[in-house]
Amino acid sequence: MRTKGTSMEQHGSHGAPWPQGAQQAQAAQGSQTAVFCQGVTVSFTGVHNELQNIDLTIHPGESVALVGPSGCGKSTLLRVIAGLLEPDAGTAEVFGSDGSPSERGIGFVFQEATLFPWLNALENVAMPLELQKYLSAADCREHARAALKDVGLLQWAEKYPRELSGGMKQRVALARALVTDSRVLLLDEPFAAIDALRRERFNYELWRLACKRNLTMLVVTHSINEAVSMSHRVVVMAEDPGRIVGEVTVDLPEQRDLATWSSQNFHDACTQVRQILEETGALMHGDTDTSMRCAETETGVHAHAHARN
Repeated sequence: MRTKGTSMEQHGSHGAPWPQGAQQAQAAQGSQTAVFCQGVTVSFTGVHNELQNIDLTIHPGESVALVGPSGCGKSTLLRVIAGLLEPDAGTAEVFGSDGSPSERGIGFVFQEATLFPWLNALENVAMPLELQKYLSAADCREHARAALKDVGLLQWAEKYPRELSGGMKQRVALARALVTDSRVLLLDEPFAAIDALRRERFNYELWRLACKRNLTMLVVTHSINEAVSMSHRVVVMAEDPGRIVGEVTVDLPEQRDLATWSSQNFHDACTQVRQILEETGALMHGDTDTSMRCAETETGVHAHAHARN
């Protein structure tokens, strides 16, 4: 069994010891578990299980990435955790709650920004607060401005979605997820449609924002590079049925920068994730998306290393 990367069919709860930064965040929020899944099973047909016996524990302040081939149930698991989909068996709780998304304190960023085209950026971000009806309209706008500032888009607050680039729209969606002070942020390939250079920058910015706000994050991605760069731990899934088959603890500093992605520890974590995927056959069964991004990861890491040398 490898020290940092473990490949196994699932037995018991997946909740490995987490790095020092996440430990400090957890201590600040108390000992309560942020996300707790036990025996989660989902079947859309009643015959085939999209998810089977998923056990997953995420601690407060911890960032976890989910990787695996298309169709292994990553997005389905996010919807179960968010309270948008009820599992056929098992339980999924967020800070002890199994109620609605608002009761769980969930912020959700989807693959598409899903902004209202008739509202400008500020109005889109303020919308969740206005629907809650706890604050005055002026206070809702003030909170929305603060969220837009956190994602670097305050100067674009009056622009409409049609006037924003794809990356900007996704950052507006991120601000909308954060404006309600969500305790847990779920991200379903939020930057998949963004070009590689901007995507790397956004990953870095999101990591810094998560540290600043002491967020608990669960991010779905097909990119090994992205998974390692934005997490304390990478959980690997396989398909038929969707299940957890391994995990890798990411041994990187809490204060990360672009140079971190060129480090040996970064390369080692990417290699361990890739090895688990290879052991489960995910990289040999025609999953083009995952395979290409794995290759891109290795190429990029070696290119960075060569440039440094």
